[in-house]
Amino acid sequence: MTARVTRGGRRGAKSSVGRKKPSKKPAAKKPKPKSKRVAPIEELRADEPKRVLQSLIRRHPELRTEAEELALKLIGGVDPQELGSELRRRLREIDIFDLAESPTRGGRYVPLWAAAQETLDDLLEPYLVDLKRTIALGLKEAAQSTCLGIVLGLYGARDFSSDDSLLAHAPDFCENEAQYVVGLLAKESGRLHRRRWPLPDGSDALLTDWPWIFSRGSRRKKQR
Repeated sequence: MTARVTRGGRRGAKSSVGRKKPSKKPAAKKPKPKSKRVAPIEELRADEPKRVLQSLIRRHPELRTEAEELALKLIGGVDPQELGSELRRRLREIDIFDLAESPTRGGRYVPLWAAAQETLDDLLEPYLVDLKRTIALGLKEAAQSTCLGIVLGLYGARDFSSDDSLLAHAPDFCENEAQYVVGLLAKESGRLHRRRWPLPDGSDALLTDWPWIFSRGSRRKKQR
């Protein structure tokens, strides 16, 4: 009679079935979900960032120099092509539905061209404020780039004449404003820095249809 041998060992050895199974490792705890709370600094509006910065500098005066360096870098980082593209797009998009005033003002009729001119002036005003700021800070290159960007935007919108466009109702707006802006750069820089700043070198290649804009004499006078 043949002896019976268990699997994996000699005769009479215990089967692995009877061995104690290793205990399972405790399941790893799931990480707690991150809080979805928005940081207050990301919710600041209007002039609140300015007030926070002013308060921070009052508490830590040693940060003023670094803050001013960052501010100058931010203000001075002007890309005239980018600025011009933005202004051109906004000028071409604005239409009669965006008029600042209704055709009647105080019971008096106001021509459409006058209302169009006023609305276009309002659109351009923030760009002029930025130009004056860079001039006042003595940032020559930034001021020149800002001026060129504004002129490029006006130049790119000069021939746009969609029926509903405000530019169609103020056909001289782009040329008049371009001349005014270049004159503003020269006048304010001369007054504040005793030297009249022109448009950057090479600007004439970008404004081939407006050679008169580089002449010293004012072709048009902007009334403000």
